Amino acid sequence: MSDLSSATPSRGRTIIVWILTIITAAVFAMAGFSKISGAEQMVTAFTAFGFPTWFMTLVGIAEVVGAIALLLPPIASLAGLGLMGVAGGAFITHMASGDSIGMAIPSIVVLVLAAIVTWLRGKNFARTLVNIFGT
Repeated sequence: MSDLSSATPSRGRTIIVWILTIITAAVFAMAGFSKISGAEQMVTAFTAFGFPTWFMTLVGIAEVVGAIALLLPPIASLAGLGLMGVAGGAFITHMASGDSIGMAIPSIVVLVLAAIVTWLRGKNFARTLVNIFGT
């Protein structure tokens, strides 16, 4: 019988956390690569928002780096916070440009995914900080 107050997560919880982490990382990586590669849809969107193409590339790099970092347990929650910022910025951009809420739904979905992964990975991040800086 397992102790619910145990500091060691159950195997089932660990599997769920990894599945959500991989899904979230994959979504951000795909979005990032579409920006880095200059996909026509991304160029059109960033131009319509009034952003230069270099900014699109920068956001794409941030998404890909964040996706990779999300897969590294010691820094996963920090990466999640960064990706939440990227998704939050996307949501604000959609709303400020007059897009419908329907156009902003993908940014809301990835923001929620990043928030869940950040929360689930938070204990690893706290442990890492304690190990680095002491108590």
